[in-house]
Amino acid sequence: MTNKFEELAKDVEKRQKTLRGDRNPQTLFMRDLDPNDLISMSVTQVLKGAESGMTLVDVAASLGNRIRQKFGEERDSVAATHAGWFVMISYLELGLISYYLKHTNKKGKRKKHRSYHLSLKDWEGFAELWESPENPSLDLFPRTEPLSDWDSGIHELSYPAVRKSSPEVLNSLNPEEDDQFFEELNRLGRVGWRINKNVLSVFERLKEDPEGPFRVHRETDPAKITSLRIEMDTIFSLANKFKDDTHYHLWSADFRGRVYPLTAFLHPQGSDSAKGLLLFEEERPLGENGYFWLKVHAANCYGKDKFKLHERADFVDCNLKNLLAVAEDPHKNRWWMEAEKPWSFLACCFEINAVENHRGTLEEYLCGLPVFIDGKANGIQHLCALSKDEKIAPLVSLTQSETSSDVYMFVAEKVWERLEELARETPSKYKGHMEEVIKEEQKLKKAMKEAQGKPEASDLAYQEMSKWRNHNRALREAVFPEFWLKVTDPAVRRKIVKRCVMCTGYGATRYGFGQFIQEDLDDISEHLDKRSVLWCAMMGNLIYDICYAKLEGPGRMLTLFEEIGAAANERGEYLSWLTPTGFPVVQLYPKAVAKRVKLKYGGKELKVVVEFWEEGSISESSQRSATAPNVIHSLDACHLQLVVNNAEYPLAAVHDSVGCSPGDMEDLYELTRLCFVKLYESDPLGSFLEQVNYDKPVELGNLDLEQVMDSEFFFS
Repeated sequence: MTNKFEELAKDVEKRQKTLRGDRNPQTLFMRDLDPNDLISMSVTQVLKGAESGMTLVDVAASLGNRIRQKFGEERDSVAATHAGWFVMISYLELGLISYYLKHTNKKGKRKKHRSYHLSLKDWEGFAELWESPENPSLDLFPRTEPLSDWDSGIHELSYPAVRKSSPEVLNSLNPEEDDQFFEELNRLGRVGWRINKNVLSVFERLKEDPEGPFRVHRETDPAKITSLRIEMDTIFSLANKFKDDTHYHLWSADFRGRVYPLTAFLHPQGSDSAKGLLLFEEERPLGENGYFWLKVHAANCYGKDKFKLHERADFVDCNLKNLLAVAEDPHKNRWWMEAEKPWSFLACCFEINAVENHRGTLEEYLCGLPVFIDGKANGIQHLCALSKDEKIAPLVSLTQSETSSDVYMFVAEKVWERLEELARETPSKYKGHMEEVIKEEQKLKKAMKEAQGKPEASDLAYQEMSKWRNHNRALREAVFPEFWLKVTDPAVRRKIVKRCVMCTGYGATRYGFGQFIQEDLDDISEHLDKRSVLWCAMMGNLIYDICYAKLEGPGRMLTLFEEIGAAANERGEYLSWLTPTGFPVVQLYPKAVAKRVKLKYGGKELKVVVEFWEEGSISESSQRSATAPNVIHSLDACHLQLVVNNAEYPLAAVHDSVGCSPGDMEDLYELTRLCFVKLYESDPLGSFLEQVNYDKPVELGNLDLEQVMDSEFFFS
């Protein structure tokens, strides 16, 4: 009896025999490839693409590029799309996925043309693929033995060290000149992991419990339900598969130097439910301060990360009885489900219970639970360090303070002060009309919803909405302050601005800010559920302006980097630089040429548009807007790299968060600060400006970064 993996491979093999150069020049090279390899390489990409509704072309091109790269073919977007599509046909034939036409949206506007998107048709079939013993894909599974070290830009398993990088960059990488980068990847690859069986047992029992911690049981959107279900089932499947084995990950980086494991779903950078299942294979003694750091981590997972460190430990001591009760019976004692990160907190409860019941000395207790410390608004921390802004530095914990600094609340206060000013400036004829605007828009939205599936009625409802919005544009804009001033809870105000402020450090746009506000504010209050797209966009603009005006040093840096990106556009070149640890960053932002392609399936021809990058010119808008986030991401990658390479114990790396066993946290706590100071002692801004030939004077503040060493909340 064949399984799904074998069926897919046989279908590919059958169609390989029909490949001919005169009919399929783009896929002829695949004729002699092992069909098992093609299916193994494709499962994760096809599953993720179908689960998230990606376009058919994007999934096919991504898969095809990977196939071509592995087997030594030149980069060709059109040929890659044909190659990926060739494999995807087998998934269609077996009924695992399907495709459909829909209008795509760009910047909130409905585009005239439609594109093909994938949808998941048979999740049970994919689950069978995950379990198939024939499926050795590294994309799916970690390995039970450490993988071989990286010694070039391409691993012996054909994976690139830098994802989506140019052949020139990959070919230039070598352990002699790029020793810091290769050491980081190889150190992380040697870290062994095992499954926390206590947490796995609870995970299995609560998977179908509607009162449990899994969000899938509280979600109403069908697409989100499918996505959450896949994540939950896949994490459980992988954890169950490796519950008796130590496992390892192969790590690679993006073009900024940020590191990621190649494994899907179950890894140290995964969701809370994945992290809660993971333990270090190497157990380390708690030592003198390990139990304190275990308590701090437990409080962080619960949501008390704004407290001083000793207050976090006190929180655990005050609630010790509850924690022990959870460990004894987590199904009956469900207090742990109230935590901000319930699965990580549950793992803490089990570990604290084990410590409390340990009969030997506390210092000798061996612990494999990873405990983490996180940077506070890490992007803005880097911008402050670059600009030496001593005024903003305290808001992002670059200096010592008695309480956790809060740049989000600082910005929220400034935003609502400006809203008060705008409300006072509103013409009297518009004041007091906010409720009627909401009422009319809600009525028109309801009509549009009721008309769904009825083309004529839907078009009419859409026209009515557009007509009303255009006719009342001035009124709708005028009552914008009134709507947001109805939000009086400081915690909610902080939540509204938080994601925008966080992403300021990475160069997010005005449009992006508006999108964040649209996406983040569901189910907070009935009032916020009535927000309009216009009011979200206007609020995004306001927060953007406040961030640039009130976060002065960071704002200057963001403007500077955008100017440098624009200058590279004028020179007609892709911006590139070496980071302080020697990693080569190249901003490859081509503006693709659109090519029409016909993809054949059965008796059908799907007419699609492929973005052909190989002949593209520079995408000037992308390069200009991306320079700031890429500089900052490259610097936080440098910081993490220094930490990983200087730690003498196993680490879990998550960009602006890093974890170790509790007994090593005292050292890691200091090491994160030492490495940050070391990074900025090398003058990364001066080096970057010299490399990109920028010779204008840059205004800097007087921040003494040595103060980071005394900052309790910098990484905590």
